Amino acid sequence: FKDDDLRLSFLTGNYATLTNITDDELDHLIAYRFSPMNISVHTTNDRLRRKMMRHPQAGRIMDRLRRITDAGLSVNAQLVICPGINDGDELERTLNDLSGLGPSVQSIALVPVGITRYRQANGLYPLRPFSGAEAAAVIGAVEQMPDKLHHEERGDSIAHLPILCLTGTLKLERVAESLKPRPLPDSERAVVDRMGEAARCDVSESR
Repeated sequence: FKDDDLRLSFLTGNYATLTNITDDELDHLIAYRFSPMNISVHTTNDRLRRKMMRHPQAGRIMDRLRRITDAGLSVNAQLVICPGINDGDELERTLNDLSGLGPSVQSIALVPVGITRYRQANGLYPLRPFSGAEAAAVIGAVEQMPDKLHHEERGDSIAHLPILCLTGTLKLERVAESLKPRPLPDSERAVVDRMGEAARCDVSESR
């Protein structure tokens, strides 16, 4: 499952949901010191997360995030925000829960749900795009939590808002600024090297 391969997540930047990974497999990745881990959280409400992802193993997300951060590893969280589902009070709960994990949470990307014509054709859960006013309300909810979302070590906010471009009043440059690539720190380069070594061992053992 590409969407739940944390090795690919580390190498290519895609986000994993942790729904198809066992506790033992997660412990194995923690032992390899994979950091940061990119996690699609969406909501920290276990019941709502199972409903949104239609997966019985989608709960316990906070337990798993705590295991990662308690091991001293960093997390980049992604929230795909759906109007009327995980915004409003649910979003406030999620942001409070994630900020409670401390500086190990490096970033929280709030992404507006994308709608295609295939949703209705395939009988998927009915969703609708954000209006400008609803997107502005999401931004307002984040801006009301400056202290909780402040990263003390970096001195900036951990919340990043690709949803800004939906308001019609805020410039896309603010989004682009948060997405600029950064140099790979030595600590993360060392993890990449260990991943390559582990992959070579797996290949040699399979022959």
